[in-house]
Amino acid sequence: MGTFSTDSFGNDDAIDLKADIVARMMKPILLVVRRKTLRNARRHYDAARAAVQFVLSHNPQILDGPPLPPAVRALVRIRGDQEWLESWTEPADIAAAIDREIDAVIDRMASMPKYVVQPRHLVAGGRPHRPSSQTRNTLSIGCETTSSARARAKAELHECRAIVRALRISTRRVA
Repeated sequence: MGTFSTDSFGNDDAIDLKADIVARMMKPILLVVRRKTLRNARRHYDAARAAVQFVLSHNPQILDGPPLPPAVRALVRIRGDQEWLESWTEPADIAAAIDREIDAVIDRMASMPKYVVQPRHLVAGGRPHRPSSQTRNTLSIGCETTSSARARAKAELHECRAIVRALRISTRRVA
């Protein structure tokens, strides 16, 4: 409808384009997560892994829309599929590659402002100060958020880390 910012994503057409890109990227990831059987999910493993890499290779402030917890769940499901892993000539190599991909997503989540709780005292010009009530819920990149949204994001990160720990424990027993 119009421009509301000088930012390259500060207009309606760009926002629509961003939403379309995010939806296309997330489709194979969500298919892996939502398919009831491994057989049906396996058809989408390669596309899901590629989509995760695409999300990780782009600036998180531009493509802030892709939710990363489904990416973790998809990679964990792929990594947990022992039959699929054993179909590779070098199962240990593909398992290690997926482990690195999982770690990369968790690291990205941990570095994104929406998953990090803002400290109470910010530093401005080298001096600590207490933010006003208006800016208290604003992240450093300028996105408005509430304490409940931050708490939800922090819980998602914690849940993803727990899923990965459980995967690593179960795969150690199998190996």
